[in-house]
Amino acid sequence: MRQLTCHLVLVLSPKGKTSQKSSNLKEYGLLCMKILRGCVQLLSEGKINALNVGNLVLIAKEAFHCLQKTKLHHHPVQLALEKLLYHITSHLLKTNFFADALTFAEYLKSELHLTVLENRDNEFNSICKQAHNQLWKSCISLQKSSKLSISKHELVLNARQLALSILLLTNHDRKWIVEAFVRTSIDFEQHVHKDPGRHTTLCSFFKNVMSDLLSSDFKSRIKCCTEEDDFDRLICPVIEVTVQFTKCCILGNNHVSIIDSFELLSGILQNNQWSSDVLTSLTYLRAVVSLMRTLLEGSKTDERHSTSGTKKKGKKIQLPKCSLLNAFAKDSQSVKKAMEKGQYRIAPLSCLAEGLELFRKLQENFSKPSEYLSQPACTVLSTLHLYIDILTHMKQYYIACDEEDKGLNGKSVSQVYQRTLSRLLSSLNLMSSIHLQQLRELTNSVDTDLVSDASWVVHRMDEIVSGVSEGCGGALSVDEHRWLGNNVK
Repeated sequence: MRQLTCHLVLVLSPKGKTSQKSSNLKEYGLLCMKILRGCVQLLSEGKINALNVGNLVLIAKEAFHCLQKTKLHHHPVQLALEKLLYHITSHLLKTNFFADALTFAEYLKSELHLTVLENRDNEFNSICKQAHNQLWKSCISLQKSSKLSISKHELVLNARQLALSILLLTNHDRKWIVEAFVRTSIDFEQHVHKDPGRHTTLCSFFKNVMSDLLSSDFKSRIKCCTEEDDFDRLICPVIEVTVQFTKCCILGNNHVSIIDSFELLSGILQNNQWSSDVLTSLTYLRAVVSLMRTLLEGSKTDERHSTSGTKKKGKKIQLPKCSLLNAFAKDSQSVKKAMEKGQYRIAPLSCLAEGLELFRKLQENFSKPSEYLSQPACTVLSTLHLYIDILTHMKQYYIACDEEDKGLNGKSVSQVYQRTLSRLLSSLNLMSSIHLQQLRELTNSVDTDLVSDASWVVHRMDEIVSGVSEGCGGALSVDEHRWLGNNVK
């Protein structure tokens, strides 16, 4: 190994590239390819011990770095280097050199990313999909092997992110990949829920995911979109990740990580060159990004008593005041106008629903609405009204779907319908809590508008409970029937 390193140092040193002739650099490139082939051969035989595998890894790394220095003078056969990096990654995973395997998987991803879209043929897709499968299977094996430490869970998180990023380079369904990203983050959080640094780790995770989703490949593909369906298939998964990323940034009190993503997305969505065919989708998606910006800019941590009623102090999220929510009002008005005209697009509408669900959940962090309403609750209630209108349309949409059709996140239509119904009831419940607080704060005067709004909420709750009882779809627990029944009578 020492002899090889000394041989390659002429190229790897800072002045090595400029001091060597192009013919010599080409020879070094050929030598490095031979070294990598030799490493693959030795690893595939499986006859070397762990110490020698470690030395082999160091040699392979040196050879790869040397190849990066000789690229202008040595051009390997298309995908030749990628195949070698894949085989090294695969063999290292099989020999439980997990961290080193991830290093070579990163090398593989960087090389695959350089392949222009026109040259991404079946062979290219095969390498990507096999690399994804090997990394994913190894994560499953690692999780089953023993009780994992937080650092190993982070290793699994990084490996899965890398596997999905490589798969993202293919023509695989982006929606499925994004859902896998989200499931990966949820799985990680469930395993390390006691770790105070989990949100910081997830912010880093989603930052890398967004970087991959908004890569030059994405920009090239989306520029070619003229049909709404194609546009939605590309952009909606990115918006879904943006909502999850925003949530992590708020909970982790990290307001910097996502700024670049916001700027890139705003630049894409505000572009005036889009055809009229995608304007409806743009209306909904611009509103999502606007809402996420508003929630992020208005959030902060505050040491208060937790909402559970215990005396233990902890971090609590402060949502934007009404003045900040006004920044979202312009986009929400555009959404309302589109809905009034019957311009519905279920994919971008679902993205907006996810953003508004985050808004609702963060609102519920407060034990008293008066804690966060600096003025009458008109702006907050207006936002919740919009959310209820969207959920109502989505509920009707799923009623019209066949049960064989698949809903969001790979669930059946009945499952997605039930989730929509639950969110609708939760939103109405939050509105009723706000109205109840307002009614309690009234002195001698009677606010007819407030009474009318409160009656509307009660009427909507009654409609839903009656609809479920009459077999119109969905289900309520016994406690929900009892509580809602008491509330609406």
